[in-house]
Amino acid sequence: PISTRAAEAAAEEEDGEEAGEDELLVGAAEGGGAADAAPSADDEAVRARARAILQAVQGKLLPQLYNHIKDPKTEGARVSVALAVLKLLKLMPPRVLKLQLRGFLMRLVATLSSREKSVRQKGREALAMVAVELGAEHFGAIAYELQSSLRRGFQLQVLGHALHFLLAKLVPTVAVGSLDSCAPLLVRLILADVFGEAAEKKEVDAIANSMREAHSTMSFASMELLASVITFVPTVNELVPHIHRAAVDAGGATTLKHANNARELLRRCVIGLSANPSVGLQPLTVYCAGLLSTHLPPKRGGAAPAPAPTPADAAV
Repeated sequence: PISTRAAEAAAEEEDGEEAGEDELLVGAAEGGGAADAAPSADDEAVRARARAILQAVQGKLLPQLYNHIKDPKTEGARVSVALAVLKLLKLMPPRVLKLQLRGFLMRLVATLSSREKSVRQKGREALAMVAVELGAEHFGAIAYELQSSLRRGFQLQVLGHALHFLLAKLVPTVAVGSLDSCAPLLVRLILADVFGEAAEKKEVDAIANSMREAHSTMSFASMELLASVITFVPTVNELVPHIHRAAVDAGGATTLKHANNARELLRRCVIGLSANPSVGLQPLTVYCAGLLSTHLPPKRGGAAPAPAPTPADAAV
């Protein structure tokens, strides 16, 4: 039956992953790569010892380190402990890192929901060092945890501030295009901070006076940082159209505040793109022509405007 074959295939795949983990653990235990020779009694002993070490790390050591991350008494050591946990996870087999990473990030992000200013600051510093250590490949996972964990009240102010703090640390260390995959999520978080509930709460005096993160909006600077490292073709389409749409949905056509916010976001996009080495003259010219033909009204009695070209048209 199909279900039986599927179960057997899944079991074989799991066995293969465990065998691969054994090889990685043996290589780490021996200080080199996996042995090419046929398994011997010594190899089996090394594998058994490696499995015991892995179980001890997952069952005892990691839970103790996680307790130090969330314990207020160890606040001063939170950054060091977080880095130690991350370096330990990166030494583990890939499947262990994949399984443990989300829980690790959730514990770090949870510190940002504290009402204690010093706890949030230490949490931001730890998360920024983790983001740099993991690199752009995992930044989408960090942004997702920020979105999932910081959802209401003052946490929305903390989210925008934390996202800018992380981008400011990460962007100088990554290559152009490395954040393209998570750009849509980052843009949604930025626009929500500028036009959504977080922006409205910044106008409440009680919140603005009690929270450092509510004193100003850092998402304009976040947009500039993101624009400086995206691949212009075609990722620019994740920026400009969404700014226009968010402003219109928030009442930008009739509200001066939203219109000014949209104008500032676009200005920051220009600054970021000006420093972006992926922006070429030809695709930029085509894109500007497309924006003009789309948004400027046609002359009276003139022909209807041609369909707006995209940057991809110039890249062909």
